[in-house]
Amino acid sequence: MESGALLLGVFLALLCVGVVRAADTVAVGRPLTLGQTLVSPGRKFAMGFFQPDGGAAGSWYMGIWYHNIAVQTPVWVANRDTPVSDPSSSRLAITPDGNLALFDGTGSIAWSTSANTSGIANASDTVAVLLDTGNLVLSPASNASAVLWQSFDHVGDTWLPGGKLRRDKHTGEIQGMFSWRARGDPAPGMYALQLDPSGAPQYVLVANGTREYWLTGNWTGKFFTGAPEVAASSGSSGYSFEFVDNDEESYFTYNFAVNTTVYRFVMDVSGQVKGWYWVEATQAWNLVYAEPKARCAVPRGCGAFGVCSDGAATACDCARGFRPRSPANWGSGDYIDGCVRDAQLQCAKNSSGSVDTATKKESQDKFLRMDGMRFPDDGRVVGAASTGDCQSACHGDCTCSAYAYNTSCFLWHGDLQTLQAGIGDGQAGAGSLYLRLAASEIPGARSQKWRNIKIAAGAFGIACFVVAASILLLSSLETKIFK
Repeated sequence: MESGALLLGVFLALLCVGVVRAADTVAVGRPLTLGQTLVSPGRKFAMGFFQPDGGAAGSWYMGIWYHNIAVQTPVWVANRDTPVSDPSSSRLAITPDGNLALFDGTGSIAWSTSANTSGIANASDTVAVLLDTGNLVLSPASNASAVLWQSFDHVGDTWLPGGKLRRDKHTGEIQGMFSWRARGDPAPGMYALQLDPSGAPQYVLVANGTREYWLTGNWTGKFFTGAPEVAASSGSSGYSFEFVDNDEESYFTYNFAVNTTVYRFVMDVSGQVKGWYWVEATQAWNLVYAEPKARCAVPRGCGAFGVCSDGAATACDCARGFRPRSPANWGSGDYIDGCVRDAQLQCAKNSSGSVDTATKKESQDKFLRMDGMRFPDDGRVVGAASTGDCQSACHGDCTCSAYAYNTSCFLWHGDLQTLQAGIGDGQAGAGSLYLRLAASEIPGARSQKWRNIKIAAGAFGIACFVVAASILLLSSLETKIFK
């Protein structure tokens, strides 16, 4: 009897703390709250509140992930820019105008759909359903096929089978995949995969919205000229790739013949677009595709003062005198935060920002020569007739981080980005880069100092020995004379 009462008490307690419960729709009067998930009919995908691995404490998101995979893998996030801090009082609900919105603990809207529901007799009579494709759909309750809004039209960092990367020919809007800002931060980052803005039937990888650093080449109807491994069909893996171009839109889409295949394309924080395949036997994601293959082709891929080396065991390393800003992210392969100095620069500034002439010579910053470096692309050319003049120009400006002289003098200010090592002699835009460091960080600086001290001490010892020997000699002579 007591054991039965105990079991009943445990059951009731679990209900009170909010055991995860599954829902099939979000509708008026049926919001999605913490402890609930919206699950697709075939139980392939789930949606609810989550915290990304490595994310900031107290930051919660409404997202979609694979329901039957032990490794929680988000594929879409609603409130990428606006996390909520109190999920227990937040909710995903239908608004009076029929849209779907995420309300935070204060009742403010953290995220909302933008569906046009003006043509519906009762706008609030809409429902949100999660499909087995991973697509979240908002439609009238009486007509599920009349899609008012869908997440597949608002791709995040992940492109799922059946989804589109498209260009709207009426508005000119291009829908692309945007990387996360960091492994634990789903806010839009600096890298995107999208259709070519020029209208060519190809994908381009873009950094900061403007700089194109890789492209697939045009679609021939069977494959991409620059990425032939992505073809219209594949007998080995059973996928089909398709380009559609009509009066309304142009887009690429892909599918698998076997609907149990779990595959996703991701615009990774590394700046590479990656294809991942779930292997049930190993319970792990298997990387089967990555572009660009040359990791160092990604602009700013190693962050500030990070040095990229293609072919190395670790793609990025900090320049001498620097350490990772975020060791945890660095260890997981997320280098975007870059590096910080081990020792602060000694450069003293006056009101004009130039070096204070009263600064002692031995405490002034020095320059580390780094050979075989590809130069950052934001250098400023100044007039200097020699390497010495170029060094003086940089040394005289406390904001100057590095210089290089190759018939012309180049100066770099602030953070150095897109550094690459291992570049052969004679290549354009490459050579010896001189990096500004605190004097104590220059190899041999301390040993030279100790060497000078030892030389001085030795000279002093020799002098003392000579004086002592002279005194002894005079004393000996004096004794002989007076005998």
